[in-house]
Amino acid sequence: MPAHIGQLAVAYDAPGLNACRRAVRAHLKHHPHARINLGYSGGPDSTALLAALLAENLTVRAIIIDHGIHPEHATITATARSLAEALGAQTHTIAVTLAAGSQEAAAREARYTAFAATSDHIFTGHTLDDQAETLLLGLLRGNATAMQPVSNHQLRIHRPLLGIRRADTHNACRELGLDPDTGAGVNGHRLFIDPTNTDTDYRRADIRQRLLPLLADIIGGDAAPTLATAADTIAASNHLIDTLTPDTRRTHLPIRELAALPPVVLQRTIAQFLIHHGAKPTTGSIHQVTRLVTDWHGQGAVAVAAATPTLGGDRLAVARNSGKLEMSTLPPAQPRPT
Repeated sequence: MPAHIGQLAVAYDAPGLNACRRAVRAHLKHHPHARINLGYSGGPDSTALLAALLAENLTVRAIIIDHGIHPEHATITATARSLAEALGAQTHTIAVTLAAGSQEAAAREARYTAFAATSDHIFTGHTLDDQAETLLLGLLRGNATAMQPVSNHQLRIHRPLLGIRRADTHNACRELGLDPDTGAGVNGHRLFIDPTNTDTDYRRADIRQRLLPLLADIIGGDAAPTLATAADTIAASNHLIDTLTPDTRRTHLPIRELAALPPVVLQRTIAQFLIHHGAKPTTGSIHQVTRLVTDWHGQGAVAVAAATPTLGGDRLAVARNSGKLEMSTLPPAQPRPT
């Protein structure tokens, strides 16, 4: 272990940071990168990952997204940039404007759109605990979702810490003199502690603060590892389904080809077709578009939400036409007469 990472001294005994370094080495063994683009928030998880990457003598560019939604967003962004540079990373800051709708969902969408504009490979600090929470969130929405170590869609998201506990990333920060509970730091450098992480108005925070402790009481132990194991199985299954999915970047999909797919592969194909052509799939829209293939009796085009809606812009729709599914646009919605 180096005595310093950038300007920050490292504790002599640093099991948290060493756990993160081992996870980074294991990931890079299968996905080698000499230069890393890291989605960096200035929080404990992404800081632990940044420190581990730098301790492995990698070149890292910390990409910081200013969502503009926190009252002190400019200060938060500057603080994250200062800490990343103190650790020895290059930095790149992007300001984004959020679309209407759920603030949490809009922030995530804007963040990954910004990442995609800078690189096709982004590393993030998601942990085993995030994986368990993601599984529960998906189940509550009727869709058992899980994160893969590498997501291979329009943007390849690398999650080397997916098998690491949040306690390890928080300990790694303490070993650098950074307090993951209060944000306090050293030499003017500090962490950003996102208040939404404990705000139970947000469903993920509610799961973290109330549901997971309740599950621990019910089973008499920590529920996160078991949930994460189930999530890993789902992620592996989803990866297999992805390999069976035909090319959805085409302008149209032949009905005959779609009708021959197993139902779960057909639904994934439609979801990816929507994503690749600028739409944001929902359970309802996927079901309706699927019926254009499996239960068609002359119904018209299915309107689907654009991934980045703009006021007065075109709306997207999927229609069955001459034996194929096609993406088209609908005219802008007209205001109702008053």
